[in-house]
Amino acid sequence: MASPRIVFLSFSLSSCVSGSPCPSGTAREVSLNRRLGSLEFPNLFVIGTILSNRTNPYEDVYLDLSENNITDLSFQIFNNTIFQRVISMNLSENNLTKISEGLFNQFKCLKILNLADNQLKLISNDGFNELGSLVELILRNNDLTNLTSGILGSSKENSNLRRFDASRNRISFIGNNVFHKGLVFLKEVDLSYNNLEVFEPWPYIPMISDSLKEQMFFNLQFNQISRFSNTIGWTMTKEPNVMINITHNRLRYFRKEHFSQYFAGRIPTIFELDIMRLIVRDNPWFCDCGFYYLLMEITNTFYYFMAGSFMTCDDPSEFKGFNFSYFFDHPDQLICNITEKCPADCKCQDRPHDGYILVDCSRSGEYTDLPQTVPSGPLFLQMSHNKISSLSHRDYLQNITRLDVSSNNILLLKNSFLEKVPRLEHIDIRNNSLKTLPPKIQTFRVSSVMFSGNPLVCSCDTIWINDWIRRNSENMSFDSMSHHLCYHNGRHLRLVDVTWNSLVCYRDIAIIVSVVLGVLLIILIICTVVCCKRKYECKVLMYDFFRVHPFDQEPCDNADDTMKQYDLYLSLDRENEDIRLWVKDKLLKQLEKQKKSRPVYKVYYPCRQDDFGDSIADQMVENINKSRRVLAIVNSSYVKNGWSIEEFDFAHRLMEETKSGRLIVLQHGDLDLSTVTQEPLKTYLSGRQCLNVSDRWLWRKLRYELPQRPRTNPTSASRESLTGGFSSIHASMSESSGISENQMYNPDFVTTGVV
Repeated sequence: MASPRIVFLSFSLSSCVSGSPCPSGTAREVSLNRRLGSLEFPNLFVIGTILSNRTNPYEDVYLDLSENNITDLSFQIFNNTIFQRVISMNLSENNLTKISEGLFNQFKCLKILNLADNQLKLISNDGFNELGSLVELILRNNDLTNLTSGILGSSKENSNLRRFDASRNRISFIGNNVFHKGLVFLKEVDLSYNNLEVFEPWPYIPMISDSLKEQMFFNLQFNQISRFSNTIGWTMTKEPNVMINITHNRLRYFRKEHFSQYFAGRIPTIFELDIMRLIVRDNPWFCDCGFYYLLMEITNTFYYFMAGSFMTCDDPSEFKGFNFSYFFDHPDQLICNITEKCPADCKCQDRPHDGYILVDCSRSGEYTDLPQTVPSGPLFLQMSHNKISSLSHRDYLQNITRLDVSSNNILLLKNSFLEKVPRLEHIDIRNNSLKTLPPKIQTFRVSSVMFSGNPLVCSCDTIWINDWIRRNSENMSFDSMSHHLCYHNGRHLRLVDVTWNSLVCYRDIAIIVSVVLGVLLIILIICTVVCCKRKYECKVLMYDFFRVHPFDQEPCDNADDTMKQYDLYLSLDRENEDIRLWVKDKLLKQLEKQKKSRPVYKVYYPCRQDDFGDSIADQMVENINKSRRVLAIVNSSYVKNGWSIEEFDFAHRLMEETKSGRLIVLQHGDLDLSTVTQEPLKTYLSGRQCLNVSDRWLWRKLRYELPQRPRTNPTSASRESLTGGFSSIHASMSESSGISENQMYNPDFVTTGVV
């Protein structure tokens, strides 16, 4: 009958892994502990013979080879199929230094392998590959310095391993694939008392079967772990089924960035940190600003009541032994000292509770200006009790939220400086040498500006300070307002008492008024000179903006002058196609097309309206007489055309003699005035009121010259008999131009087409 020990061992091993390919019956223990070298066990090669003699072919074997001073195991020792019945082998407390490849190939059903308390330094990557039934692997208390990938198989294998113990070695490196997804039954990993310096997320890699109710336990106690890393690129996607003990390591600084690498760069919440199941007690934590994030995350959650068991401070010395929960009532004490970019002789601290980085250079006595560089982030810059006389520009000014430059030698605070500190909320400029304050200071509340102890001068230019103080005095006591003083005639006055009357500032008002009136007089004189020099242009502008037409209205512009049926008669070289096109495309559209409030004029255009059956001369005389304005479009061909010159002369004489209209001259294109000899055309062209097509004020000037009240509904034109005066003018035209009377009355005389 089997002993109770053998029966219990048989039950425990057979129940370790369900569905094992090795049949399990009774188990027999074969102990060769401390027997190597005896008559029964003279050498390692007789192990197979001993097993054959002591067991029957149907028994599982528990083989104990411990404490035999074994230094080396060769492949030939276990090259016997009898070892396939060994389900547990104890090789502990020997002197083994390595495990060679293929050493355990015959141990197909081995479930427990104990190699503890040896001197193992090297294990082949494939040393345990054939141990598909292995449930427990013990490598405790050896000289291993690393665990290379593959030592526990690969992710393609469905390993039965449940317990792995490599504690009390000198392991400082673990390959990325040692703990792989195929370890679905893994329940306990003990890597305590090693030399690991970095926490990698190996415990989260095995895909632990959901059918296993218990959590996997990963023991990393008593290592040298001081930081978190993620070289394997693991990302939290679901809640892992593992508990990780990292107590008694060298974790010192808690930073939220340490954990964001496990959440795709996102800062995790306290709930997400909790499901990582990290036990980090009993580490030499340095309680500084890094804990502020954790403190704020825990507040108002149920973790608040468990915070006492989270962490205990080891440093700084004033917090040694303090529990994490202490800082719920003292969050302002969680600060970090900063050395990077910290100016010489200064103290730099990250103070998250206050919301700024403190740069304290006060009382150094060496600074004559602001420091060149400071740490980045919102700043509280303390520069009191130094030798600063002016505040220069610095690249970090936009980050300053609080500024203390009290007890220095500042002579002037400029508006330009305050404009460069847009985030400034509080400024202390007490006890300097300021004689006035910059007007920009009014954008601050008085309670946010401390400026007492400066030799401010009471003047009419600083009356605004009184108003500023009074506007913001609702939260200020009378005593605090009384601290703000200024000097006047050797006396100290409270700024709140300084008024226009007390300083007799009316003289200044008179000076200001005099200066303003003087400036206005100068402007008036300049405008008068300009109007005299450019009289015509000024009248055009007045008409354009105010519809004022001073001093130059024509009698025929009256509304009851029914003889004038047209506002404008066009005189041009009728044979010049360019002129006709310009008139059609530009001029007539400007004058005859309705647009907003612009007036519409009645234009007589000979090329469009002359009757070919009548005398051109008669029609010209008749229609000029019916027009209130005549526009002569003069170009190089116009001055060479005899008919055009006669038409111009007729219009001029008519307007001069009858005073019933106005002749307007418009120069079109380049024209050499030296070639124009005809009078009065030459005089018109050289005058200021001669219009030019290239003038950007052309249309303004033209509308100024045209009647103010156009004939939008003119009466029908009637052919009336010309007066004797007109007949004489007609005769003179025929005589001077060489055109016979028959020609003038000939309808075929003008051959140009109507445009």
